[in-house]
Amino acid sequence: PRWHRHQDRRGHGLLAVQDRAARFEGGRYVSLLDTCGGHTREYHFHERLSCLYNESDLGDGLGSAVGVMNDGKLLFGRIAGPNVPSYEGPAGERLPFLDACGGAFDRDGLNYHYHVQVRPPFTVGCFGPALDDNGAERPVTLAECRALYSGCAAAPTTVVTASGAADYALWCPCYDRAGSSVGKIPLRAFAPTPPPLATPPR
Repeated sequence: PRWHRHQDRRGHGLLAVQDRAARFEGGRYVSLLDTCGGHTREYHFHERLSCLYNESDLGDGLGSAVGVMNDGKLLFGRIAGPNVPSYEGPAGERLPFLDACGGAFDRDGLNYHYHVQVRPPFTVGCFGPALDDNGAERPVTLAECRALYSGCAAAPTTVVTASGAADYALWCPCYDRAGSSVGKIPLRAFAPTPPPLATPPR
């Protein structure tokens, strides 16, 4: 196994991360993701980003900030802070209602931001928010996200894994509620009757 050392997001010391699946085959480096969701040659993340934030640190009420995306908006951890409309996840955690970009507004509808996700695209599928006919900001729909990428309209590829076979649009970062890049199950943010919003702690 290989170990990688890097600073956490606040520059507090070094994290030691074990890349348990790193190996060489036929002189070629092969690596799966480590416990943080990243890997090397030059260390980078693909998913989770779990070593960059603490899920119990909800910061300014939106969640635990992880980084800044290329559009200048903040990316927060996967747990919703008390100022973000949310629903109860499978383990009782508060998860934000995300649009197709992976973004959400705060409870006042003013602060659009992104959250890390446990399913693809893991961070952002596009840059939001969308604008309505009057120029007001609103969440991005699955159809709007997919219209941004020609890969979303391409014929899907069947991918076979140990879990079975599934259709997958290779170059489409827009996923439905079931985590499919070709499916059409509405996202929770657009469900006809979304679960009630969590009451902020006092």
